[in-house]
Amino acid sequence: MPRRAISSTLESVCIVSNHAPDEVLELVGLLEARGVDVDIIGIQGTPERVTPEVLGRYSAVITIGKTVQYCLAGGVPVYCYDRFSGPGWITPAIVAQASERNFSGRCTPVKKSASQIVDELIRGYRSVLEQSEVLKNIASERYSLKNNVAKLIETFDRLPMCVTISETEIEVLSRDSETFCSQRNVIRNYQEVVKNSELRLSHLAKSEHEKEIKMNEISKALADREAQIDLVTSTLADFEDKIARLTSVLGSREMDVESFNMILANREEKNVATSAAVMEVTDQIILDRYITQKESQISIFSKVLSEREAEVARLNQELSLLRQELKQSLESSKSNASSTDDRLAELERCLALSREELEAVLNSNSWKITSPVRRLTTKFSLKIAYLKLLARNSVFVLRQEGLSAFVRRAGSFLVRRRQRKIASSALERFSRERDVLGANPAPLVSFVIPIYDRVDVLRVTVNSALAQTQQVFEVILVTDGSPAQTMAVVEEFRNNPLVRIFSFPTSSGNAVRGRNKGILEAKGKYIAFLDSDDIAAPDRLEVCLPILESGVDVVYGGWRALLDGSREIDGLVNGQEVFSPDCDLSMLEKVCVPCQSTVMVRREVLLNTGFLKHKMEYREDHELWLRLAYNGAKFKSVPHVLTDLRLHAGNNELNFKDNDGHWETLLKEEYRRKGPVPKKIAFLLAGLGISGGAAVVLKHVSLLIEEGHDAFVIDLGGYGDIQWFGNPAIRVYTINDIYQCGVDNIDMLFATFWTTVEWLEKIQAKRKLYLVQSDERLFYDDYLLKERVEQTYKKDIEYVGIAQWIVDFLRLEFGHSPVYLPNGLDPALFYPDSPLQEKNPTRLRVLIEGPISVPFKGMADAYAAVSGLDCDLWIVSSDGMPEPHWQHERFFQKVKQEDMRRIYSSCDILLKMSKIESFAYPPLEAMACGCTVVIMDVNGGIEYAVDGVNVLKIGKGDIQGARQAVKSLLDDDSLRNKLRQAGFDTVQNWTWDPAKKVLAELTSS
Repeated sequence: MPRRAISSTLESVCIVSNHAPDEVLELVGLLEARGVDVDIIGIQGTPERVTPEVLGRYSAVITIGKTVQYCLAGGVPVYCYDRFSGPGWITPAIVAQASERNFSGRCTPVKKSASQIVDELIRGYRSVLEQSEVLKNIASERYSLKNNVAKLIETFDRLPMCVTISETEIEVLSRDSETFCSQRNVIRNYQEVVKNSELRLSHLAKSEHEKEIKMNEISKALADREAQIDLVTSTLADFEDKIARLTSVLGSREMDVESFNMILANREEKNVATSAAVMEVTDQIILDRYITQKESQISIFSKVLSEREAEVARLNQELSLLRQELKQSLESSKSNASSTDDRLAELERCLALSREELEAVLNSNSWKITSPVRRLTTKFSLKIAYLKLLARNSVFVLRQEGLSAFVRRAGSFLVRRRQRKIASSALERFSRERDVLGANPAPLVSFVIPIYDRVDVLRVTVNSALAQTQQVFEVILVTDGSPAQTMAVVEEFRNNPLVRIFSFPTSSGNAVRGRNKGILEAKGKYIAFLDSDDIAAPDRLEVCLPILESGVDVVYGGWRALLDGSREIDGLVNGQEVFSPDCDLSMLEKVCVPCQSTVMVRREVLLNTGFLKHKMEYREDHELWLRLAYNGAKFKSVPHVLTDLRLHAGNNELNFKDNDGHWETLLKEEYRRKGPVPKKIAFLLAGLGISGGAAVVLKHVSLLIEEGHDAFVIDLGGYGDIQWFGNPAIRVYTINDIYQCGVDNIDMLFATFWTTVEWLEKIQAKRKLYLVQSDERLFYDDYLLKERVEQTYKKDIEYVGIAQWIVDFLRLEFGHSPVYLPNGLDPALFYPDSPLQEKNPTRLRVLIEGPISVPFKGMADAYAAVSGLDCDLWIVSSDGMPEPHWQHERFFQKVKQEDMRRIYSSCDILLKMSKIESFAYPPLEAMACGCTVVIMDVNGGIEYAVDGVNVLKIGKGDIQGARQAVKSLLDDDSLRNKLRQAGFDTVQNWTWDPAKKVLAELTSS
């Protein structure tokens, strides 16, 4: 390969790709800014045939696939990267692994930014250049056409010349089928059912308006009656409280009597003991008279005797007084008991009169007339509480951001509030219509078409499905991170009533996710697979449905090859028709018989045996046919062309052909194991702003997506995005496009904040759950708001708590049996990293973190605690700005998760003075990045924090205590290092593995 003089520095780069991802296109400007010339060969740049001479003009090449082999053979340093990512510089250490994946991004599916790629290109070029001769020798050995052809000829020499064909494989010679003739009436009968159902629907629609009017009248009457019942219940409760208090007084008097009896008994015991002592003294005096030598002692005993007699007289007097007091107390108790009985009788009489008066009031015209006013008063009180909360937030925004920002936020708030009302009304209408239309039969067949980057051929494909002679179907289009031009074509079919569209924001790399999504969403009894560049025959359903209705589970047939000249296949010409024989398990173990775009499958069989497997990046359809046969599914081939199959150089299967043996081995290991049956799981978020609660929800969504479930978020707030979280694969549906997620077949619907709980009743789901992340009553001072929050803990739904103390209060206070779903920390996201600014060992750095706009997060207290200390201060706030008088070195607002790691790594101490926490992520994140932590005792709980072991903990609101704690860490290196190490050790026990296990149990129950 002719080349220009080799330079040890990177001078020129060539990007060879027809579908270069955005980050690769961004390289052009970055490299040219460093003095590196960049050319693009492909449809995004200059279309040009790639030859050794062309490649030899450049210092390095960025490409994938076959072009990598050309570069290796020519000694040109090559960087492998595509839309799935890639291994980067091809070196002798990774060439074998990359070659197994045909030098594609699937080797290492971790996306990189343009700046990361530029750094790797500059830093790694010289090293790769030095190894180019070694790579050239490897390429000569692996990719030499002469050597490979010689090996192929040698293999063919060992193969037999003749092969015996079984009767099953020859069955395609006959097309007449009794099944076809006997089952044609199935479709006609089905159409009659549809016509009759539509007639019944028209009658139902006429009466629907009258039913709605009657329901409104009934609802109004029920509301009036409920208000009356509430008032009577309240009055009765007041009287019951009075009776309970009187009963308590009576019980207290009886206890006094019992206590007096005990005192009297003790006094009598003392009397007996005293009498016995007197007798002993008398005996001693008589004895002493006979002993003359004890005369001196007699006088002493005499004195003692006189004292005892005086004591006895005093005790007798006390006893007499006590008896008199007891008698008076008993008479008083009897009098009180009699008085209490009289009082109870009087209260019962008053209660009866009150009930009569209450009945008269409730039945009076004035009460009925004023009923709306009372309801308005109750409602108005709650609205006042909301308005107070809004007013406090408004004052904060006005003070910090000014009038224009306040007007903008207020307008946005009102628009979002209106959108929520419209969506709520639409959901209620949808629910009513669904009930009315319940008798409408579902489509018999669901076409499933996964899509990545087709345009013109996509229109042809979709229209071929819509043009079926038997109109008993729906068409499901599933896009997979598709480019804008493809999405524009898909949107052309948005308003077609036979078409439903579902979209994923990022590409998964193959069609497995798209097909599984289609199967999950399908309403049809049968699934008809169709790739986005193939064409269904107009009579495909007409031919296949009778066989499926006769009891067969899988039907497939012939296909016609459409070759565009970009791909050559031995023995196949354009327009050639290919027919597949009947097959069974033993045949499928040897070869993949059905062509996927001709296959129709009974959906129930897929639900029982599982959908396609994500680990099967190639041969996924073959593994599915094997698994279905292994589980007893009945296969049948029809000798009829069902699909025109496009074969071209862009077919995804070509990316895996070089490692076909690996996938063949894997499918034989997998087909005996049940496939996945993903659940459709939605999480309701009150807003998408940066918060620990939102981060936990998005992490659970990510974990469920990793397990193959169809998990997504419904945003009820209507503002913000989740770019800060760092997972672009998460789908977010707003109030305006909620119907695009398909709200009629959700398996699990999670509320995540008390304001989202009411939507559990508005959106249909098989299971409804509340992911409780705090006792949210603590967030408010107004008792009406606290009471409103409390009502959300009394629902007949499933409860899940993210901390043990939350599980406990839900169980003890509300009688639930909540599931404990523990939080965790991602070690790939939080670890000691290079600081944004180098630390100063002589002047330590303190970080305070939290939304300044939320008072209970304690940012003002935290600043007061560290103000004036001999340290640098950094501040991070997800919402709100530091006050003008706050002295600080750096301020960060609305920081992405991935960027927080470097901020933590730049600081020595984190001070967190939040008053309310359910788990508190920032202290744990800071520990993972090497910070020492000071926290405040909170309302709620922080499970991992142990005072004096891995944190310093101060009392609630103790600003001076926080100041002393931070100062002690600034002054005492050994204490700070001890806590830092203990904190780092703590983090190792808080992974997401336990949460994954709980989620698996939740989704499988």
